[in-house]
Amino acid sequence: MDPVTHMHTDVIRASGTLTPASALVALSLAGCPTDSLAEDFLMHPLCLDALPLDFFDETGGIERALICAAYTEVEIKGTPNGWVHAVRPINNEEGFYEGWISYKVAGHFPGLWDEGMFYLLEVGSNTGGTGIFSSLWVLEQLSERPVFWPWLHVPGGDRCNDGQLRALELSATTLAYTHAATPFRLLNSTDHTDWRWEVFRAPGSPDDGSPSTFLNWRPYDDVANCAICCAGEVMNEMDLSTGNTQVTGVYVNRSEWSNMFRPDDWLKDCTNEWLNGLAIPGPADEAAYVALDAWTKMLKDLGRRCADARPGSTK
Repeated sequence: MDPVTHMHTDVIRASGTLTPASALVALSLAGCPTDSLAEDFLMHPLCLDALPLDFFDETGGIERALICAAYTEVEIKGTPNGWVHAVRPINNEEGFYEGWISYKVAGHFPGLWDEGMFYLLEVGSNTGGTGIFSSLWVLEQLSERPVFWPWLHVPGGDRCNDGQLRALELSATTLAYTHAATPFRLLNSTDHTDWRWEVFRAPGSPDDGSPSTFLNWRPYDDVANCAICCAGEVMNEMDLSTGNTQVTGVYVNRSEWSNMFRPDDWLKDCTNEWLNGLAIPGPADEAAYVALDAWTKMLKDLGRRCADARPGSTK
């Protein structure tokens, strides 16, 4: 099948033909040992800075591969849970801090689409501010030397704003992963609008041109949507033959949801009563999975409960 290249969208695939393995390779990543890979340092984290969106060029040939330099002047640090971390050297005249980059090998897959070894990486990047941007990569190691070919890139957002991408399962045809979600994103789980951009691009402007939202509740004003307002995750399944991504469910943490509302928020009481009354298994302080169809039905009940909660509303 032909490669799919969607610049600035959910999936970016490198040049070359994507050929499914002779046998379907499916691996639950939760059970995949990664400590040994992290200890061996598959690559220097700074190598990943050489993977910009314009890296993908079908006519580029092997010279477009990622060839990792040693970066011997920059220390690598590993964490007990498998993350490999490096601070970016300062390369500007002003001496501004340029942040750090980290990756974790979420799984390794021999012969996934070809005869080589493929690695699925979870990546976090900070450029000096407060943001921590997340992404997933599938790289093929081309030789024993640190040379890699990028097959797949899934970009994510900043922390709770669709960031903190977590790989769940990879096969030759499908990638399942989650991203963090605020209460607002959980209410609008199938919406892919960058609401931070929508709200702050023109402060004070009318919402006439903005996309619709659940019950027309607006992010930030009505429902928490800040980058540190995590209340769960959205689960996605990507079709690797087309690049299309489908939301299949959500993970909801009821305790975190409650903490995201200020005491005087008009939605606090009715949403907490609704959430606490749902038939969601498990302790309230742990994230519980709810399939999308079931979650959609639950949201209809939320609309009824909160119909009269807005200030100025009348029964």
